[in-house]
Amino acid sequence: KGEYLSTHIDATGAINNLFDFALRDKPLNASIDLKADELDLREWISKFPNIPAAATPQINAPFEVPENIDFTINAEAGRLHYDNLDLQNVSGKLQMSDQTVQFHTVKANGLDGDIVIDGTYSTLEHGANPEIALTYDVKGLDIQKTFLAFNTVQKIMPVARFMSGNLNAHMTLNGRLHDDMTPDLQTLQGEGNILLPAASLKDFGPVDKLSQSLDITELKDVPLKDVKADFSFKNGKVLVAPFPVHTNNMDLQIGGTHGFDQSLDYVISLKVPRSQLGSKGVTFVKNVVVQAADKGIPVKLDDAVSMNVRMNGTLTSPEVKADMDAVVDNAATDLKKEVSEFVNAKLDSAKQQLRNPPAAGKKQIFVRTGYKSKTNLKAKKNTPSANKIRVHSKPKKHPVHSKAKKKKKKPSGNYTMNLKKDKSTAGSGSKKRG
Repeated sequence: KGEYLSTHIDATGAINNLFDFALRDKPLNASIDLKADELDLREWISKFPNIPAAATPQINAPFEVPENIDFTINAEAGRLHYDNLDLQNVSGKLQMSDQTVQFHTVKANGLDGDIVIDGTYSTLEHGANPEIALTYDVKGLDIQKTFLAFNTVQKIMPVARFMSGNLNAHMTLNGRLHDDMTPDLQTLQGEGNILLPAASLKDFGPVDKLSQSLDITELKDVPLKDVKADFSFKNGKVLVAPFPVHTNNMDLQIGGTHGFDQSLDYVISLKVPRSQLGSKGVTFVKNVVVQAADKGIPVKLDDAVSMNVRMNGTLTSPEVKADMDAVVDNAATDLKKEVSEFVNAKLDSAKQQLRNPPAAGKKQIFVRTGYKSKTNLKAKKNTPSANKIRVHSKPKKHPVHSKAKKKKKKPSGNYTMNLKKDKSTAGSGSKKRG
């Protein structure tokens, strides 16, 4: 049992190889169960200025994991305070060896939710710049409190400053720390996903500017429900994969990149009901329709208008540009689709007739395949063969000679079941058959 400042400690455990450690320089192996009522690291840090001047160079040095130890610590703390973070019911398993601390399922309640951390902290390679590799799983955290508690969140998810509600998230990251234990942002890399069961976005500069440009008042306060996004980050840039948002009867798809320096490069595909467009938005849409018509593309607007929005600049000074290329492109695509479907339908009908010719006794269609002069046609009328194989569209009034059926002579090459009609000859053939 022990006490340091306001912290009361209760420890139980065993040292397993004291003689090997003392005489043979083997790593000291121990297992410890450690309990503390409250760990106020703010108070501990505030005592550092009282250290003698000779030791002051070490004040800002990071925690260096001792050499030559092999400890397993099962730790519990009723409360833990550090910087802007206040946690309760902290528990987890720590393994310390090779100048590295391994965290195994470190759990805590805080920020109105639950936190689970796994990973490593190591001073083996770079004592002055510790290496970290951590995995976070959080559920139900208050967005505003989380933003204020973690400076990494402020860089990775700067939009959180303008959000309220709760979040669930999974994130892995690795990188290094400075000698004051703050992250070296340029070395951080990782990935994760975030789920917003119920949240809202308000007073976010880029969206506010879009709202002003198109007079869409519903964009000034955006409710977010069951919104999920995947992200990754590296070299000071965060890549957000396109994700869908349905809010205030509008459909959005958002994706792009932003930098730890607050720079923006996002594209938003927006589908908004025409009734929600203000005067500026209506004017903008009308101009696009007229311009498209001038190019020969008849744009037919639905009840909802689609457009693309490009966001650049920075969070504090955003540049927003809206265009309706999506509307024009879709109109041109639909027009091509209609023509293609019409042509395909006609071809399918013709192929069907070729595969399934009419049954006996039904009216058949004959189309002349080539041009024949009137003189040749008159000459053929007087020949016996012509009288025998002449075929009419009304067989009951003009029956085919019985001898012709027995001989099974082929019809004249002037007729075929081919439905493709030569424009230059089809008209004359139909007149001749009368």
